[in-house]
Amino acid sequence: FVHGKAEFNSRRGDRGIGCLTSVERKLSWLGDREHFVFQVLADGTVWLTENEAISHVLAHQLEKFYRRERVTVEAPRGSFSCIAECGMSGVLLGPPNHHDYQTKIRKLHAERFGNMPFEAYKNRIRMVKDEATIQKWKDEQTDG
Repeated sequence: FVHGKAEFNSRRGDRGIGCLTSVERKLSWLGDREHFVFQVLADGTVWLTENEAISHVLAHQLEKFYRRERVTVEAPRGSFSCIAECGMSGVLLGPPNHHDYQTKIRKLHAERFGNMPFEAYKNRIRMVKDEATIQKWKDEQTDG
């Protein structure tokens, strides 16, 4: 069932993400195709893709390698007349003219609503003109 050898994947280790081990496997029910699985050495978990393994390390093992520090930054400057809000989750996305707006929309869509067409998701975004909501978004931006 298991075929081949373990290899050290040093690319990830060099980037400080953690060490991953790839194990070559030959799965009999898939014919003669060879497949790789990725093991996170820090906790022994095994993943089908390298991206899943990296995501796991970043979500659950990062504190073993790095110290997390929260830094307060300056609030966004400018006059914002409205803030975009996700109509399904209530997440504040920021003003539509903000440099990070498109990135936030795409990220939230991919993470939470990927089963929905992107254009349909965009149609659910509301523009809120309430001063308290605008201030809440500004406050969220200052907490690092």
